[in-house]
Amino acid sequence: MEFEKYNKKYIDKRFKCFNDKFADEFIDNLNKNGITNIDSNVIHSINYMSEFLCSECLINPIFVNNNPKMFTLKELLLKDFDSKKTIKKVKKMAKYFNSPIPTEILLKALVNVRKIQYYKYPQKYLFDIDTLCEIANKSKWDPLDIFELFFSYFKSYSNYNTALKSQIKNYLENNNIEKEIELVKLTKTLRNIYDKKNTE
Repeated sequence: MEFEKYNKKYIDKRFKCFNDKFADEFIDNLNKNGITNIDSNVIHSINYMSEFLCSECLINPIFVNNNPKMFTLKELLLKDFDSKKTIKKVKKMAKYFNSPIPTEILLKALVNVRKIQYYKYPQKYLFDIDTLCEIANKSKWDPLDIFELFFSYFKSYSNYNTALKSQIKNYLENNNIEKEIELVKLTKTLRNIYDKKNTE
């Protein structure tokens, strides 16, 4: 439920123009229309990306300033604007954002986040293999092994989601996540006993 909510509603206000084709769309627009005709939100998003990764502003914000007093300055800066250099940097930065994260790493991150959530709010956040499988399955992550998944699907499962969930469950079990879950639950129980004794 949580992943579905953020997939549909979350928009980063500082980076609202970003999508999978962000760099290609910017480069195409820059080549066709020039830097002075690029949407200001796109310039702000690129500069945010540049400041985040390189600690520098890539494109001078003056290019999106429509104040008539700035016209002469904008024209002067335009002579020094290097579109090839800008395109090269945007392509390089986009690779950091478009590189897919392996499912194994996402699952490890999920386990670590849920571990903290459960430890603080055990009634609200369930911490077990089935719950982790359900979250991963609803998150639209790529499967761990697409060939194994389709083999399982055609061999013995009635649908794709069941096969994917089974694959995620096998991964979690094979990496001793179940033992980790039990250890966290034991630690939480001991902590509750300790806190209760101290309050009596």
